[in-house]
Amino acid sequence: MKAPQSPPRGHSVCAGMQNSIHFGQAYSLLALALTLLFSAPARAQALSLPGEGGPEAVVRPPASEGKADCESFQALSENGRYLALTSHYYYGVKDCPHVVVWDTEKKKRLVVIEGKDHSIGMKVYKVFDDGKALASDGRRVFLFDAKTKETLWSLKLSRRVLAADISEDGKYLATSSFWEHPIKWFNLVKFWEIGKAKKISLLSNMDISTYGVLKVEFFRLGGKLRALVCECAGARCWVVDPRTGSVKKKIRIEWNPMYGLALMPSGDGALFSQYGEDGKGVCFVDFGKGTKRALVGHPGITTDCCILRVKENIYFVSADEKGFVCIWEGKDFLPKWWLQEKREEEKWEIWSVYLSVVNGNGLKYLVVATDWVVKDPRNSAPIDSSVELSWWDLEKKKCVRRARVGSVWKEMAPTGKWKPVGSKPGFHSIPVKAEK
Repeated sequence: MKAPQSPPRGHSVCAGMQNSIHFGQAYSLLALALTLLFSAPARAQALSLPGEGGPEAVVRPPASEGKADCESFQALSENGRYLALTSHYYYGVKDCPHVVVWDTEKKKRLVVIEGKDHSIGMKVYKVFDDGKALASDGRRVFLFDAKTKETLWSLKLSRRVLAADISEDGKYLATSSFWEHPIKWFNLVKFWEIGKAKKISLLSNMDISTYGVLKVEFFRLGGKLRALVCECAGARCWVVDPRTGSVKKKIRIEWNPMYGLALMPSGDGALFSQYGEDGKGVCFVDFGKGTKRALVGHPGITTDCCILRVKENIYFVSADEKGFVCIWEGKDFLPKWWLQEKREEEKWEIWSVYLSVVNGNGLKYLVVATDWVVKDPRNSAPIDSSVELSWWDLEKKKCVRRARVGSVWKEMAPTGKWKPVGSKPGFHSIPVKAEK
């Protein structure tokens, strides 16, 4: 169809209206095309060859002079065997984003995957016990096997990927992508079914007007598959049926959700790392009762949180940007223990702290992962970085393993000690007004 031209001088009103109708038809066709583009079923794509724009499993050479091979924690498998790290991307530094997967038992790199979109860093959302991992590179989401160095399936979206998750049985995929509209910013949350022959079909859409979705996570609630969708720049969460895209429950949180999210093993509640007027900490929301409780007192902004059950005890754990980690126990969420991750060399600064729960030797361990960086004093750009991991037995309050990961794997003495909260006042929990 030809684009409608501007009417000449003296053109009749009726002719002008006709041109307006033609323009409206063209606009409608364009809107229809965009709708089909965003909702059409997609097939999984094979790993692209060099130069085709997809990620490629290749061994990365050491960083050249003037560049930082900056490692940052991404994910740890539940059995603690496989560790995924990724590079930071800094504007002004021409470095290739990449993902590194380590075998923590053999202490060696299994695979390095380089991204092709240098303007957007790569991200790993989940690592499984068998070495498979869910990752994204720009607009592409893919599942790869770190042991065989193969990509099992790949899905290319129309917009940049912000978040993704895959169900435990591997049958369902959730993606969140960002669309900047001239009037509003939209976040396109999509749920997919992964069928046989690597075919991925769209199940449902959840289009919301927001600045971005920080987390999309599958869980079971009353035996039914649900997805928790959390807003990045606001204080809203939704419990969604992924098969239909319908919202089953809306959750309003007093503070803006930050980076951490942990679901109760039973699926009836969640812990969010946040900060607000009441202080820096985390907030627990009971989905059934609708009650909320703030767990605050952190010196820095909280970066992550987790929930783990050890025998009959439920532990809520929170961490902040200054290296402080706090353990909360019981129904009243009382703060019990704290520690601070430190490093002797003054040049190293904490970039972020992450928490994971792993099962090993019949026991559950809390793993604290700390990103450390050395910054250039001239422009604060990173010139070196590493990730330090510590494995903790919470029953004995004892560190059982410590390692530092950078260009090489280095085992360290298992140091560190939990201290009672009474030795550092400030941590406390308060009820938050229930949502009406």
